[in-house]
Amino acid sequence: MIKSKMLPYSGFVLASFFILLVMVNDASALEQATIEIGPPYWGGDIVIDLIVHDWTENDWKTGTKVTSTTTITQAEILEGMTAVQKAEKIKNQILADFPGLFDIDDSTTPGTLVITSKDANNPEVTCSNLKDLLGEYTRVCMTGIEGPGNEKWKSKAKLTGIVTGGSATFGVNNVSKTVTTDGKTIPQIYSEWQSLFGEGTITADGFELPPRESLTHSFNLQATDPGLTIEVTQVRVFDIPTVSEWGLIIMAGLLLTVGAVAIRRRFKTVPA
Repeated sequence: MIKSKMLPYSGFVLASFFILLVMVNDASALEQATIEIGPPYWGGDIVIDLIVHDWTENDWKTGTKVTSTTTITQAEILEGMTAVQKAEKIKNQILADFPGLFDIDDSTTPGTLVITSKDANNPEVTCSNLKDLLGEYTRVCMTGIEGPGNEKWKSKAKLTGIVTGGSATFGVNNVSKTVTTDGKTIPQIYSEWQSLFGEGTITADGFELPPRESLTHSFNLQATDPGLTIEVTQVRVFDIPTVSEWGLIIMAGLLLTVGAVAIRRRFKTVPA
């Protein structure tokens, strides 16, 4: 009889513990930045902002933010520079600018860089900003975070320069919209993006999409108009309070303690 009464309590405690344990393991997954690079259309710079940080602190602003600029010359393009060669040049530039800060793997997929952090205190990497003057299609994806599902990301595209004719592409989470730029002003390009997405805000500093909730987040960009430079910024927004890994561990311990006390009190022998 006692065993049957204990089952609901012990089952609740064990289930709570395992759920929290899974959440702890998920929250500790490390995020890495993957940059898929296309062949350059013309010479110029590609500017990449990377942040190394620890998501357990729940603040994307903490950690170290670095900027690396890689210059692709017109001579390299005329010689037939490929996406793989450009990716290697970007990789070497980042490693030269910030020795000992990153591991960069370019061996898995041709033309793709997988960037991870070597900083034990700030083990995660995100690409928070990318400015492209080369005209090629580039996709940036951040993977690894598997938290409780309250990560929101706000993305903004900014065009600068003079419209001469071509196209401009901006997308998030594998949803892209392309606008032809011929005969349009930059605000008109933003307005067409807004119409195609069916949402978003035009500001003095670009076109901004509303925050999107996702565990894996990405953005892509391309401006084939030689007079335009496209820059995409993606930042994390914390709308829902989150619990750190240590907080989850403490909660698990409290649940076990409360459950044990409840079981002991329920089945404690009462004097006649």
